[in-house]
Amino acid sequence: FATLTLLDPYLPDKAPERRQKTKVIWADYDPQWNEVFEYTLPSRADPRPRSEMLLLQVYDYDMPVPGSSESDTEEYVGQVLIPLSSFVSANETSKSEATAANDHE
Repeated sequence: FATLTLLDPYLPDKAPERRQKTKVIWADYDPQWNEVFEYTLPSRADPRPRSEMLLLQVYDYDMPVPGSSESDTEEYVGQVLIPLSSFVSANETSKSEATAANDHE
């Protein structure tokens, strides 16, 4: 006999240089965080490798049991991959369009 429980979803930022996460939305299958996290993406001229996708993973938060670690409170729910091209700024888009126009002249 399975017990269905409501999710308490949140999105942690698992980047090693940042330790932040969204607030937990209690008992909700359709959460809306309305929070902003800013990231600086390397330019295309930067020789370091970069991902072309943003990975967002959703976890269900469970109240910690005394003596347990924080990782014991995380239960993976799902993920979504979002192309970084959907976040291109208007300034970068206009530069790309101008470069493309100059290439055709």
